[in-house]
Amino acid sequence: MKRFLIIISLFFISLTAYSQVAVNDSIPGSKKITISTYIVGDSVRIDDKYVGKTPLDIFIMPGKHNVEVWRDKAFDIREIEITEESKPLVLFRPKRETLAQYLSKGVNFITLNAAYSLAPQMSFGLTYGSVRKYGWFVSVMSDLDFYGFTSKGFTEGGIITLTGNDRTTRFSLTGGAIINLDRCVCLRAGAGFGMRVREIETIENEWYRYDKNSTVGVDVTLGCLFNLKHLTISVDMVTTNFKTIEGKLGLGFNWRKK
Repeated sequence: MKRFLIIISLFFISLTAYSQVAVNDSIPGSKKITISTYIVGDSVRIDDKYVGKTPLDIFIMPGKHNVEVWRDKAFDIREIEITEESKPLVLFRPKRETLAQYLSKGVNFITLNAAYSLAPQMSFGLTYGSVRKYGWFVSVMSDLDFYGFTSKGFTEGGIITLTGNDRTTRFSLTGGAIINLDRCVCLRAGAGFGMRVREIETIENEWYRYDKNSTVGVDVTLGCLFNLKHLTISVDMVTTNFKTIEGKLGLGFNWRKK
């Protein structure tokens, strides 16, 4: 039994050794290559294992390997295949990531938004979404005054005396689709629930909805999204029941999708 366990242990040790990068020629079948860059001292990682700095002489097993060479924010990542005919020198050129490379796998984003309409009325909120070639978003906006959800209208034929005070409620919850037009420029459109309610106060300290300046129904939004490295800017127009219109600006951050 003891001999059997020793044999099994040696077997797994040999498999592990074979799959790893060799740092010398002690592993039969390994091939010596030199990883070099134009600048001395760039870091090298092979198959997610740090192996040293350039120029680097290393013995590596035949097959495909992921090699990453980097310095600061510049990098060069490649998949190389080692064969008997492979050239002994592999030259890497670490470069800073371009915007196109950053956006190529898509990004997730969050923006803080501020909107203004000629009602006049201001609201604030958040937008979260994701985009590559196509994408989606969800946005919520409010003026943080929720009295309008329980507002009541005038009684037909009733007579009231007003104090001159008023208050407004703005709420919007929308979602929609995004299409990438050209790298960092995206077009987006969506719809959802929206409400704008203006209430006026009577001398009896009661509040009534002023229907002439109130509307509850569907919000439709259309706008543009600009994604830079870690920075997102948005510009949108929003209408509620096609009766009112507001402009919405957003500023936030993005991160690359895994």
